Amino acid sequence: MITFFVYTRAGCHLCEDMQIHLSSLQNDYSFALEVRDVDQDPEWAEKFDDKVPVLFWGDQEICRYFLDLVKFKDIFLKNNNIDKFKSKYPERFKILEENNYIINN
Repeated sequence: MITFFVYTRAGCHLCEDMQIHLSSLQNDYSFALEVRDVDQDPEWAEKFDDKVPVLFWGDQEICRYFLDLVKFKDIFLKNNNIDKFKSKYPERFKILEENNYIINN
């Protein structure tokens, strides 16, 4: 299952909006969502400051402030299909990965 990370903070209306949109997408798309409060970690607070919400997949930033539905769906569909291929054809996947045809994030 694909996991997305959204960095937020309490009292941020844009953060709440993005979380609501992402939660509603979970009805149609199977993904995990980890909500990270930037004020709970000094590194996150320094890195993001008031630039929240920010949505990530792995270390790739997808969008900031507003949900970019096109980018979200693109990442989801590409990687969901990779996961299916990997589980159905593990040997073929391994060969592709070893030859740098597949880059895991």
